[in-house]
Amino acid sequence: MWEIRKGFITAESKNTVTIVAENEEEEKLIKEITATITNKINRLSKTHNVSSTTLTTRDKNTLKRCSEHFLNFRELAKTSNKTLIKYKQAINYLNMYFGENTLVKNIDKLEASNFRNFLLQLPRNYKSIKELEGKNLRTLTESATGKKLLDKYERQALRTVDEVIVKAKTLFNYFAEQVFIYNNPFQALKKLSNDKRTEERAFEAEELKAILQHTIKHNLREDYNFIKSMLHTGMRRGEMLSLRVKDIDFEKSFIDTKGTKTEYALRIIPLHIGITDIIKEQTQNKDKEDFVFYDMLKDVTQIYREESVGTNTNKIFKEVLGERIKGEINIRSLRQNFAQITFLSDNFNDLNHKSLMGHSTKNDITDKHYIRMRRDYKLLKELMDKVDFSEFCI
Repeated sequence: MWEIRKGFITAESKNTVTIVAENEEEEKLIKEITATITNKINRLSKTHNVSSTTLTTRDKNTLKRCSEHFLNFRELAKTSNKTLIKYKQAINYLNMYFGENTLVKNIDKLEASNFRNFLLQLPRNYKSIKELEGKNLRTLTESATGKKLLDKYERQALRTVDEVIVKAKTLFNYFAEQVFIYNNPFQALKKLSNDKRTEERAFEAEELKAILQHTIKHNLREDYNFIKSMLHTGMRRGEMLSLRVKDIDFEKSFIDTKGTKTEYALRIIPLHIGITDIIKEQTQNKDKEDFVFYDMLKDVTQIYREESVGTNTNKIFKEVLGERIKGEINIRSLRQNFAQITFLSDNFNDLNHKSLMGHSTKNDITDKHYIRMRRDYKLLKELMDKVDFSEFCI
């Protein structure tokens, strides 16, 4: 609401007052008032969670600068590597569309909506499409010729776009909390997809056997080892691809992983007897810092490693089982198989099974307050070796 008050034009909202001077005398008075308020906020900032941002500092708040501030905070807060990778991926998309030197204050609701439209036009696995190498993808989405080129390829899934927008919302919420911006332009964007993960299923025994036979026939030894290890550990793709030689303890037959999603998700991975030789093969003649799987991709970003290996593995699945499995089977299906096989073995109680899966036990009062996430690792190894995966293997 705009009003005239003693010669000043003012605009008031819940948390903001804007005063517009009409002459030099009023302008001088407003500067004095601004200086007084700023000094007051700076004094309060020593004992309270407040800060002031001037127009000058706002003009330095680029997307790059604010994103680095956010990532630094997340690293100090010990956010998991898996989550950090997702944030970095979202930042990469934002930079791709807006440019890293864009001032965050200039990104409004319309631009946020346009950004989502940009994501909806991107091809799935666009990084692996040679025809798009070196091209400005935003420019392509904004021209008729470019759109015609992009239409040749399958678009990104709605769920993928939603995941990026969720991360963007979190980023810009942080920017607002730090007073880099006044409002989050992504806040009003609604979810586009229904969660189709419920449609995904585990492999049938004959399907997985056929895939393993295919990898052997075509001398895809590392792919064979990777798929079989995923089946026998239930590890997430990111966890498996982050695994280094130093994380394998052959003496105790355990895999050490920091891949937990929350502080209450204790991740216990006994090295099943069925893949001990495979892991030894994968670590042979490697240094302790080398990756256990696909070390040839060690010089690229973790995001690219995950996308590249995921694309390659899912391609093998389709080559063997055909397009009919689209939307049903992918690399996550191996984790479903592990969950089902270990649960149906009846070897593990609920707490131990959650630990094998790396699921949170936050709401389990007994574990949180009494057991305090302590487990009998030796017993879990013995029980794991009794789990029979042979129905799915060759």
